Amino acid sequence: MNKIHPFINSYKRLLEERVDLNYKRKYNRIVNFDTLSRLYQTYFRDLSFIANEKITVSEEDKNIVVFLLRVHFKEWIELEKLNITVYKDFPKQFEIIKEVNKYNHFFTPRIFLVGEVLFYGNLVYGSSNFLNGIPLAESLEPVEGTTIIATTQINYGYIKPV
Repeated sequence: MNKIHPFINSYKRLLEERVDLNYKRKYNRIVNFDTLSRLYQTYFRDLSFIANEKITVSEEDKNIVVFLLRVHFKEWIELEKLNITVYKDFPKQFEIIKEVNKYNHFFTPRIFLVGEVLFYGNLVYGSSNFLNGIPLAESLEPVEGTTIIATTQINYGYIKPV
């Protein structure tokens, strides 16, 4: 028997607890329980995650579904208009597909060239905006004398999973 995907377990837990999601500050968004329930019934109820899942969303629901998948549940997704592919597993490595520099990522510590491979660094202390990109690291080794893995947010249009 297949194990239930963590995304589905987390979503069901939200529904059981009848919560509203309230993102102040960075995202400034509230998703009420009724919306969460409707979206689950419409898009997520039948997902098995035996493989990557494809869903087609309405124009009205697209932004909130993307928000939930990327920000709240931290899932790797690919978008093509109203079609969303939700990956069964979050990729661990990403290749730079367009140069990352100070002009397109003002916060980057250096230029990342096309073809470089970076690693997903999930310990980011809230410094990444998951609507725009994900925290990537040159190495998964902590900074000397700490447990911190140095990451830089790289926006989605500049990377692809390896």
